[in-house]
Amino acid sequence: MQVNDAVSAARLDTRMTASRSEDGAAGAGVLEQAARSAAPGKVSLPGDALLNMELSNFSFNARVLELAMDARIPLLERVRFVAILGGNLDEFFMTRVAGFKRQVALGNEKTTLDGRTPDEQLRLIAVGSRELIATVYDRALPDLRRDLAEEGIEILGWSGLSPTETAYLLRNYIGELDAVITPVSIAPGAAFPHVRNLRPALLVGNPSPAGNAGTTIVELPGDVPRLIPLPGGRRFIPLEEVLRSNLDRLFEAPPPTGAHLFRVTRSGNLSLEGDEVEDVVGIVAENVAKRPFQPVVRLEVEASMPEETRDWLLDEMRIEARTRLSDLRSEDVYVAPGMLDLKGLDELAVLPIPELRYPRQKRTSPLRKRPSIFAQIRRSEVLVRYPTHSFEKTVERFVFEAAHDPKVESIRITLYRTNRASKIVRLLRRAHRNGKRVIALIEVKASFDERRNIEWARALEAAGIRVLYGPHSLKVHAKIASVARRERDGRRLYSYVGTGNLNAATAAGYTDLGILTANEEIGSELEQLFDAMGGAQAAPHFERLLVAPFNMRRRFLELIERELDHAAAGRGGAMTVKLNGLADREMIAALYRASAAGVQVDLIVRGINALRPRVPGLSDNIRVVALAGRYLEHSRIFRFNNAGDPEHFIGSADWRGRNLSRRVEVVTPVLDPAHTARIDEGLAEDLADPLAWDMQPDGSYTRRGELSAEAVEPTTRSDS
Repeated sequence: MQVNDAVSAARLDTRMTASRSEDGAAGAGVLEQAARSAAPGKVSLPGDALLNMELSNFSFNARVLELAMDARIPLLERVRFVAILGGNLDEFFMTRVAGFKRQVALGNEKTTLDGRTPDEQLRLIAVGSRELIATVYDRALPDLRRDLAEEGIEILGWSGLSPTETAYLLRNYIGELDAVITPVSIAPGAAFPHVRNLRPALLVGNPSPAGNAGTTIVELPGDVPRLIPLPGGRRFIPLEEVLRSNLDRLFEAPPPTGAHLFRVTRSGNLSLEGDEVEDVVGIVAENVAKRPFQPVVRLEVEASMPEETRDWLLDEMRIEARTRLSDLRSEDVYVAPGMLDLKGLDELAVLPIPELRYPRQKRTSPLRKRPSIFAQIRRSEVLVRYPTHSFEKTVERFVFEAAHDPKVESIRITLYRTNRASKIVRLLRRAHRNGKRVIALIEVKASFDERRNIEWARALEAAGIRVLYGPHSLKVHAKIASVARRERDGRRLYSYVGTGNLNAATAAGYTDLGILTANEEIGSELEQLFDAMGGAQAAPHFERLLVAPFNMRRRFLELIERELDHAAAGRGGAMTVKLNGLADREMIAALYRASAAGVQVDLIVRGINALRPRVPGLSDNIRVVALAGRYLEHSRIFRFNNAGDPEHFIGSADWRGRNLSRRVEVVTPVLDPAHTARIDEGLAEDLADPLAWDMQPDGSYTRRGELSAEAVEPTTRSDS
């Protein structure tokens, strides 16, 4: 199907879907008006006060790579860290690099936080990414291959196979491959065939600028393992090695000589422009249909590919790019002296060899089996800590009991990313069949989950459930659910606010927090937010909750300012904040002011961070700590000391401009003293972690110490 046909089909299908929706996009007027008010104020900072966000991203991935090279981490987990790094880099090029290239193509000279133009930023990225990739191929992969070989796990070429293994592949795979590959010959003067995003492909033949006679493209099929297991389960051969060593069997005619692997990375960004708020699903679906035809932003080639062939391939990509907003350069060619597509190594990481993996984590629940979850929440709020606690026995149970409890009148929930076999979605359908009023806000703009979310939305609409969609200019990133229940003393609201997605898969691998509460103020304010997202024109009012784009930025600035006032009055000032990212100019300026006033600021930032810590006269009292390990650090926690009467908050928002001004986010106070004590304990453990990285004033990171034998044993910190 050509791109125009795909887009037309998507437009027709999704507009039919939108016509079935009761409301179309969620309360765009109220939300977008709030977003305009939430724009950051103008802030003046010294020219070198902010760090480059993309270099900060490389620093995060360098920490992931350091884990892959740590010989005392279980071997297959080290392989998994390389696969994670590969996936991170793929997404980085599809989003960040693609965005800068589009700016260059449009002539947009908007500068980054640290004052670089898009062109300057791209050149900086080219240097940083090459340094990172060189470390992978020069150090990490050779060490891993050696250590894997000691365990009898090998990745082989065709010549390294035994006769028995060769016969096994010819008998079991060659016929299958012949059925699923489609070689595409390139006729002289013809356009280069379309190559799918991130799909490795063999360029068969040795074309050159003088001509491409006899050249063929063979994409690696996606439904065959990238690393084909040989008998015994510990020896593997890459799929491309099987193909290129048997071209004579796969081609009807004798194949041309030479077969070199390459891979293209295309932009993954959607362009949601215009004011068609009522058809946001259609706009997203059209963009998703166009995504396979987006501009190429990176070309990866095997080191064995001749330079002349490499130049020819780049020229062909440039010819394709002439019809698109693109800026493809020679710097966008990355030569791999090893396996292309590092993410494919995940097939090794999941091998069922327990002694080479982290021990299985036993998951518990803070809830008792009886009485009902509502009776327990009504007695006291419940703090959920992932991955120590089971998603199935907490949030999933919350929705399950709500779906079956005859006293429950309604369920309202947001879904940003959920797992493929989501029980939550099935439970919502069950609740509707049981007569509950069910409202699901599904964020169809969640990056790279758009198609799946549209499918969930269609399934829920087909079941008769009211589905809402966020307005095109805002993402609904809040992790919230609300249940209304009719009880003896009247209608009572039960609420959930979390730091992570309502997703069983990520709850098992991310550190996240959530609060289940029957607090009436929190429940009422969540109801107001759902009403606003459902189209209500009255502006909601929030006292307990911090909600972007309504009051969150202002409230956080007030809380920082309060610590500054305490410090100035001699009452001490202190705050501890744990985030995924910190890159908002106004928030960073407020932290610098607090530091200058004597406030002790401890920041635990997993990824991007544009703030410079420990700079004399600027941030003397700010330290930044980074954590990385078995679980992805995903919690957002905010603790303000308040002169000895601390306030604690958790929620979905980082301190980045997009979270505070261009998304719907929810942060809730944590009120139970036992829970705040547990959070304090976890933050203290994070800050004292002997394996943490300390950020330096220049943006570099220093790891605190050697990995001890005890630290190899995976433990879940108290805030996970």
